[in-house]
Amino acid sequence: MLTGYFIKNSKPINIALVSPEASLQFFQSDYFTILFIALVLVLLFVGVRIVMVSHSRKNGDIQKEIELKTLELERMSASLQDEIKMRKEAEERLMEEIEKLKETNFNKDKFFSIISHDLKSPFQGLLGFTELLAEEYDTLDEEYRKNLIKEIRSSSLHIYNLLLNVLEWSRLQTNRTEFNPEKVNLWLEIEEIKNLLMINASNKNITLHNEVSRDCYVLADDNMLRSIIHNLLSNAIKFTKPGGYVKFRASLAGNFYVISVIDNGIGIKPDDIGKIFSIGIQYSTVGTSNEKGTGLGLTLCKEMIEKHGGSIWVESKVGAGSSFRFTLPKYRAQSKEEIIPLDLFNNYN
Repeated sequence: MLTGYFIKNSKPINIALVSPEASLQFFQSDYFTILFIALVLVLLFVGVRIVMVSHSRKNGDIQKEIELKTLELERMSASLQDEIKMRKEAEERLMEEIEKLKETNFNKDKFFSIISHDLKSPFQGLLGFTELLAEEYDTLDEEYRKNLIKEIRSSSLHIYNLLLNVLEWSRLQTNRTEFNPEKVNLWLEIEEIKNLLMINASNKNITLHNEVSRDCYVLADDNMLRSIIHNLLSNAIKFTKPGGYVKFRASLAGNFYVISVIDNGIGIKPDDIGKIFSIGIQYSTVGTSNEKGTGLGLTLCKEMIEKHGGSIWVESKVGAGSSFRFTLPKYRAQSKEEIIPLDLFNNYN
């Protein structure tokens, strides 16, 4: 209130009156226009920011939802892929088992066919010889009787070896054969089998050479290794002509020894090489001195060698001999290497 202000202060009061036209001029001025535009822009900016923040929050929630759903779908997809993989592997195993079963049944039929064939012939001969001796013993001269007895012995040995191979094969097929890999000196093993079959080789004037190093050790089941060496050496003697030779060699290739049984015998035809290791194909021939075989020895060798993680193959030329090669794991000592006493080696010199 200005009441009394003039009387107390003795000063004049200047009161400026603004006309409506002056106010209108302010609102029509450029200054007001600039302020108005600035205010509108500020309001627009604030509004846009509010909308953007709102959308950002909504988009964030949507993005999180999308990520969660994506992770869930990925888990479901991975689970489905695992299920498909497991089913596929199960189907593959089933198909493998079916194929193995078919092969086993096929081999079983072939096996019994071979057995019946190989047993029938020597038994017929055995029965014929014994019948002849029983009925005409007194009328036969001594030399003829001796020859008949030799034939009886030969047929009996053939039947015995066949039954041994049958027994061993059946044990392998039913996993009833014990498998105990251990450290074995290959040189000593060959020497023992060589001495065992020396009479067979001497009868044909065949020389046997063990060129394997005396410190050659393999990781093998002793019984199986003996059977492998016995079968391969018997086979080599059988198909080597009188005056020939059979050699054993071994060379190291990585963690395996490559063992070779080499002869200068009659060799094998190229078409027959693929038959000699298969029981599903009947393959049996007589030796150079009409020795008889079962046709099962090499099949057994193959299965025994593969049980050791090795393999067997043959290189042969008709008229020039054969080289059977197979691999066995090298023995790797976990501690100090064992030394075989020299007197044990000297027993074979």
